[in-house]
Amino acid sequence: MKDKLNQLAIPLMLNNVLGLLIGLCDQAMIGHVSITGFAAVGIVAGIINSLSGVLGSISITFNILGARAKGVEDDELLESYYQIHLIQSLMIGLIFTSFVFLFGRPILQIVYQLEGKVLDEAMSYAFIFSMTLGLNLLLFTGSAYFKIMNQTKYILISNLTAAILNVIFDYILIFGLFGLKPLGIIGNAMGSVLALLVNLCIYFFVLKMRIRKKPKALNLEHLKCSLKLSMPLMIQEFLESTVIVLIIGALVARIGLLEVAVYQLLTMIIEITLMPTYAYGQGVLTLIGEGIENSSKILYQGIIRALLFYFIFATCFMINRESLLGFITNQSVMIETASSYLPFVYLISVLFIPMTLYKFKLQAIGSTKRVIADTLISYSIGLLVAFLLGLITQRLLSIYIGLGSAYCICLFLFRSHSFKV
Repeated sequence: MKDKLNQLAIPLMLNNVLGLLIGLCDQAMIGHVSITGFAAVGIVAGIINSLSGVLGSISITFNILGARAKGVEDDELLESYYQIHLIQSLMIGLIFTSFVFLFGRPILQIVYQLEGKVLDEAMSYAFIFSMTLGLNLLLFTGSAYFKIMNQTKYILISNLTAAILNVIFDYILIFGLFGLKPLGIIGNAMGSVLALLVNLCIYFFVLKMRIRKKPKALNLEHLKCSLKLSMPLMIQEFLESTVIVLIIGALVARIGLLEVAVYQLLTMIIEITLMPTYAYGQGVLTLIGEGIENSSKILYQGIIRALLFYFIFATCFMINRESLLGFITNQSVMIETASSYLPFVYLISVLFIPMTLYKFKLQAIGSTKRVIADTLISYSIGLLVAFLLGLITQRLLSIYIGLGSAYCICLFLFRSHSFKV
């Protein structure tokens, strides 16, 4: 099992790092086009990527249900769930793109108060970039299949190919090479769509070679089972990636503009350090979902390895924190403030690692509603602590103490409930 967990997690970890680097390249290229273009891309891409994360929870559903089917060696059931989630992803993508075409402009005008050139650029970008939501959902489903079959190397190979092409497409289309007209942010959107299409073609080519059975009529019972599991997962993702993030952002904004910038900077660094945690979490989700007998052993192996990578990354970043922060920003006051908080942030983030892997275990065994309840309880207490401390001291320390409290309570609840099922 040791090798099996690493075979799942390490390619996923490398894939996460790759995604981060490509995102930075995209931002850098748009940053050389125009300020309005950079702002427009940031707003639209932020909305669509956030929705992709929430709706992408249906791929976690397939991961769980497909792993269970594999665990009982029911290939027909696995293929049925795969077919259902492909259709779901395609339908959601088409509906979302149509929605953007019909209502995108008034939403950007009313909600984000965009107007003039920024609004026009944002809409031009949104018309094309909206297609990435459906494409990403299809890719999420394909990658879930590879995880179930313990073939995550194909995820890394395919995404690496598409990522390289994404940078090439973006550079050519944004700046206009080989006689093409410079397209600016439109070129960025087109490059992203083209790269995802290449990625999707590679996925389906490999999967076609592996899946020999012809698709049957849609099984409504399987569809009902999938939807029943998908809803709690989407609620959990929306709660974590949208609601809690917005509340924390509001609490940080009450402290000051510098603190907002420093918090974003520290969050970026911590997310990089936590990449192995998410990779091992996906491995734990898949293996426990198969119904293996030694699930506790797999969970503990995942926690230990994620912690090991975390301490290696954290140590390297701490030793070189001035250089690291200076690479991201040249604002000396931000560097100094972030550097002073980084040791404490790393300390409390240790709790996030076992908390996350216990969450994946509970989701794998079908306790998603329990996860939602525990998350609500924990973060409600943690955010209340952050708010009350913020009344006493207008410092970021209040936010991180609140988050640490939430992690601690959540870990205790997740761990307790994982032993009861």
